[in-house]
Amino acid sequence: MADKPDKSLQNRRSTAVKKKAMIEALKTHYMVISVACKEAGVGRDFHYDWLKKDKRYKAQVEAAGEYLIDLAEQTIQKSIMGGNSKDARWFLETKGKVRGYVKKQEIEHTGSEPIKINVIMPKEEKKSD
Repeated sequence: MADKPDKSLQNRRSTAVKKKAMIEALKTHYMVISVACKEAGVGRDFHYDWLKKDKRYKAQVEAAGEYLIDLAEQTIQKSIMGGNSKDARWFLETKGKVRGYVKKQEIEHTGSEPIKINVIMPKEEKKSD
């Protein structure tokens, strides 16, 4: 009697290949889930299920997202080095706050009625026993 192939092992290998393809597609398509799923041949439900159940897959997806942030930072750096003052200003307003580069909004009230400001504080969560 010939040995039957282990379908469980085949399914695990197939899933591993699909997960790897999905990670690569996410990188290629800048974390756009629907496009990456289509390219990798993976349903969105599978992707989200893997995110919930597979810590390693989730970490790889998060790393792919970090890759995209790194790419965006490099693009901004190149633009600033090329003399783009708008990008330099944006960078200083977001990353240079500790040096005083902040964007503040001033509102002038010219009416005769006083301004009433309501401050809404978040409710404290009740601790359950």
